[in-house]
Amino acid sequence: MRNISLLKLSAVVVSASMASFFVSADEVSITSADKKPAQVQAQEKSGVEKIAFSALDTNKDGKLSKQEVSVSQNQLLAQAFSKIDLNADDELTQDELDSYIVAANK
Repeated sequence: MRNISLLKLSAVVVSASMASFFVSADEVSITSADKKPAQVQAQEKSGVEKIAFSALDTNKDGKLSKQEVSVSQNQLLAQAFSKIDLNADDELTQDELDSYIVAANK
């Protein structure tokens, strides 16, 4: 039961993280001198995203397969899978996800 609960919790965390990313992707980056540039904010978020990525990587091979994404029930990630998968190998790496996030925040 704990594994199922941890999986559901991980899915919620990743869903919230990805939803936050997609919502903030269209925001204006710098409006005043005391705000951080969007790229710096994306780098700070990457720590949370790496934890979320690791939680979804159930076989711990450093990649997310379509099956792992499907099991996570993260619809945002599932819908963007082919856009994120730069080398079209049907697996997502942390680097591919980071590149996608940086590009979307520009």
